[in-house]
Order: sequence, then C-alpha cells, then structure tokens
Amino acid sequence: MFLTGTLKNGIRVIAEKNPTLHSVTVGFWVRAGQRDECNGEEGISHFIEHMLFKGTDKRSAKDISVAFDSIGGQINAFTAKEYTCFYARSMDQDLDLVLDILSDMLQNPKLDAEEMKREQGVVIEEINMVDDTPEDLVHDLLSEAYFGPHPLAKPILGTKKSVAALNAELIRDYMNRHYVPQNIVVALSGNFDFDHVMEELEKLLCDWPYNGNQADKLSMIWPEQKNLTVTRKTEQLHICLGFRGIAQDDELLYPMMVFNNIFGGGMSSRLFQEIREERGLAYSVYSYSSQYRDCGMFTVYGGMTLQQADAVAKIVHQQMEDVLAGGITDEELQRSRNQLRGNYILGSESSSNRMMAIGRSYLTTGKVRTPQEVLDAIAAVNMDQIITTAKLCFEKAPAIAAIGPKAGVKAALDAFEV
Repeated sequence: MFLTGTLKNGIRVIAEKNPTLHSVTVGFWVRAGQRDECNGEEGISHFIEHMLFKGTDKRSAKDISVAFDSIGGQINAFTAKEYTCFYARSMDQDLDLVLDILSDMLQNPKLDAEEMKREQGVVIEEINMVDDTPEDLVHDLLSEAYFGPHPLAKPILGTKKSVAALNAELIRDYMNRHYVPQNIVVALSGNFDFDHVMEELEKLLCDWPYNGNQADKLSMIWPEQKNLTVTRKTEQLHICLGFRGIAQDDELLYPMMVFNNIFGGGMSSRLFQEIREERGLAYSVYSYSSQYRDCGMFTVYGGMTLQQADAVAKIVHQQMEDVLAGGITDEELQRSRNQLRGNYILGSESSSNRMMAIGRSYLTTGKVRTPQEVLDAIAAVNMDQIITTAKLCFEKAPAIAAIGPKAGVKAALDAFEV
C-alpha cells in the first residue's frame, strides 16, 4: 500500500511502509536531467549532483560525511537523462537527521568557487575515463547517432569545455528554473511514521517557493537515425545498434522487458547463448531498453575483433528475422516471465530498490503500480505482444555507432546495417 501526500508548496511525497524493517531509504527526485540543458549548460545537471555534496550554508562537505558515518548511514546521488536523485539509507531512528541534511543540501548549496574548481577537475577526469573506455563511450556515440539534434543525444557528463565553463551564476539560474517544488518528489521505503514524515518535510521545505511559471515541456521526437564511427587503436570493435523503443508509460512496457530478456538481456538470451556460449565470437554481447517520457530506444551491443564482426552481424540479423517470423517458443516466453518475476520479488526485499522504483515512477509518470499489479502485468504478457514489440523495434533500420581500429571499422559497420 502506498502512502501519498502533497506539501503546501506542491512537493509530492510517496511512501511504502514496511514495519518489519529497522531501516528506511529516502530519495529526493528532481525532474532535471541532461535533456533539460540548454546550449552552454551541457553537463550542468550532473555537476550540480556533485556540488550539492560540497557543503551548505551551515554544513561543510566533511560535516555531511561525518554525520552519515556517525549513524552508519549511506548517502549518494546519480544523474540520468531526465532526472537527478539524491538518496540516503539509515536506521529508522535517524530519519529526521537524514531528511534535514538532504533538505539542506538541495535548498542551500554553498557553491564555493574553490570547491567548484576542484570538482570541475574531478568531472573532467570522469569524462576522460569514459573517453578511454570504448565499451562505455560507444553508448554515448549511439545516443548522438539515434537522437541527432535532440537534447537526448548529448552525454550526461557534458564535455570538458562545457564543464570548465560552469560557474555559480549558471548553476543558480539552472536550479531556479528546474529545482522547483512541482519538479520534485520525495520517496521513502522502510519503517517510518508517515504523518511525522509529512510534518518534518513541511517544516524543512516550507521556504521552497512554488514557481507556477515552470511547465513540463516535452518535444515528441522522430529520430533521424545515422551511423557514426570513431577510430581508436583498440583490439576490439565496439558496436551498438539503436532501434526504436517505447516511452515509460507505454502499454508495451512489460512485453518489452520480456522480449529483451529473450533477445539479449540475460545469460540465457539468444544473443548471449549463440554468440558467446556456442560460437565464442564475443566476450560481451547484450541488449537493453531505455525508456524516456515521450520516446525510447532498444539497444544491442557487442564487443568483438574485426575478424568476427561479419559472423556476429549475421547472427544478430538471423535472430531479428526469426523473432519477426514468430520464432519465439512458449518455453522462452515462460522462462523470461519467470526471470522478471524472480528479479522483481528479490529486488522488492530491499528498501533501496523499492524507493528507487516508486520514486522514479511517480516522478516521471505520476503513478505507481502495486507489487501485485506488476506481477500480474508480467504474467499477462503473451506471444502476440512479444511479436508486436519485436515489429515495433525492428520495423526500421537502426542507428549504428562503432568504435575500433581504423583498418576495417567501416567495413565492419556496414556488416551490421539492416
């Protein structure tokens, strides 16, 4: 059972209570991510995530760390394409302190100039790390190939140039536009008194003004798919295929999950079994689905030598043709449903996983399914829905991104074209 409420300034709260636990996980979800950044702001959402840990008007960065170490708690954050989440896990008796610290971090960041300069160096090194890791970089390259001029094409980290140009004035302006009550959800899972939580949040967040001029603007996109390559002196070719996907609240969400498991989403999937286990053509090969508020992408990734590229491409194409022709078996369908069901139930035993699930869903879609509704939706996935999902993904040629040695990377990319 979910408990929901809205503070006087418009901040929404959703909670799932489990009185058998002695802990609680709380997350402050902000609908501000990479796709919200204007030209000149690239990477600012992620940089804000870093800077909010660097101290407030009344707490230093060390004070925040010491406070959590002193109670055995954990605090962290992450930035995604469409949101940023600041979250913490602690004993239930320490929840008031956790709410106080998180509220302080989001409302009163100090944004010290020297701290900003140091953190710019840290983020630039993070960008360098991705740039030196082709199996990571190729996914950013695929976003650029698939989404073209749309903001979703840009990397979450930004560029070294854009990060170096950020300053306190730009950050405060961005936060004034996006870190506003109607863009915020507070989610909790674990053991707590909900009425007390609402009273505490009302006191802690009452000075956060509602900005009625902020609207949730979405631009329906029709990607202009293309192929992009980057040449590197690597032993392997790293390649990503980007197919049409679905939005977060699409009716095919659970059929997509089941289909992904069958195609390339796990160790028993078709791609993993045939390409790695049966043929030994690649160490890493998989597929996954990315859902956004108004669109999505289905991705296939593989890392292999140039000599194996033709064989891997042929298997991928054969598997695409087979699922489109209705080649998925009842056994595969049942195994995939069982896999999703088991993963969901095991994940539900963690307050952190539950907070992540309900917070993300409530922020992005405005609704949350109960655990039983999720299990029923998984069980209801049928073969017709799987075929519909496969046709949606594979009806058009994919965008392709490839990173590898100059000699042969173009020919290898051509092999994967549909």
